[in-house]
Amino acid sequence: MIRAFASALEDDNLLVRRAILDLLLQSLRLDSPALKKAHLDDRSLLMRAAAGVVLRRDSSLNRRLYTWLLGPDEASEVQITYLKTHSLELLTSTLKVSHHYHPFGTISHLFPGRPLREYATARCTPSQGLLIAPR
Repeated sequence: MIRAFASALEDDNLLVRRAILDLLLQSLRLDSPALKKAHLDDRSLLMRAAAGVVLRRDSSLNRRLYTWLLGPDEASEVQITYLKTHSLELLTSTLKVSHHYHPFGTISHLFPGRPLREYATARCTPSQGLLIAPR
């Protein structure tokens, strides 16, 4: 199921990506038992696909992604706590790993700069950028 979500996040159709992010928000939040029990490789694959959404520069996709990463609460302190507790470690480790390897095992020189662009775009959100930067 997680691999299907990750695959759909890389679809060319904007409506498909938007619908999958909505499903992630409803059914597969980062604090959900299903995601916590999933294998680390599957969680990393999903995070890599989700982080790639920011490269599309679509505000509706980014808003959904940030809600998935920061949690549903509106309060900044709660969002930062949610990020630290449920998504920060997976996000930073995924960006570090994807800097060196492509998901299918090929070396990242085939996709130069993608992890760095994902990181730079994520830094546009102050609560994420300030926590990711030191790592």
